[in-house]
Amino acid sequence: MYDYKLLEAFTAVIDHKGFDKAAQVLFITQSAVSQRVKQLEETLGRYSLSEAIPPLPPQLKQVKRSLHILIRSNSLRANSATT
Repeated sequence: MYDYKLLEAFTAVIDHKGFDKAAQVLFITQSAVSQRVKQLEETLGRYSLSEAIPPLPPQLKQVKRSLHILIRSNSLRANSATT
């Protein structure tokens, strides 16, 4: 199972086309974003984020959509558990 924060950092970098903007949006340092993406890349093994920007391959677009759904559902679960 992947850490949701790793996936969140990954999708933020893609959505905002860079590590600096992703860090601003996530309210963490650029270094933290880089570390999370690196950890995800190491977990996945054969894939590198640098291969995704630009252009975004069609397969990665599908993965990105799936990750957004997963992140949203995890956020909803976390919010409903606290209320």
